[in-house]
Amino acid sequence: MKLVLVDWFDHSSSPDGWHDIEEYQTESFPLACQSVGWVVHEDKDIMVIVPHRYLPRDGYKQRGSGDLTVLKRAIKRIKVLKG
Repeated sequence: MKLVLVDWFDHSSSPDGWHDIEEYQTESFPLACQSVGWVVHEDKDIMVIVPHRYLPRDGYKQRGSGDLTVLKRAIKRIKVLKG
């Protein structure tokens, strides 16, 4: 299982309330995000990472927590970390 740092873009929206339409033309942008975790699933469309895991021991299976699914088309960069 590889440990990765993923730079990706998320959707954004304006704060609650009414806004002038012109505001959307200058104030709308995707959010640049970074996440770190172990890759637990990957296919042509998505990558699933978990930042927390415990290793198998004493009859317990390896488990993860805090999963994040990122669309591959939203990923800017993936850096494999030593872990």
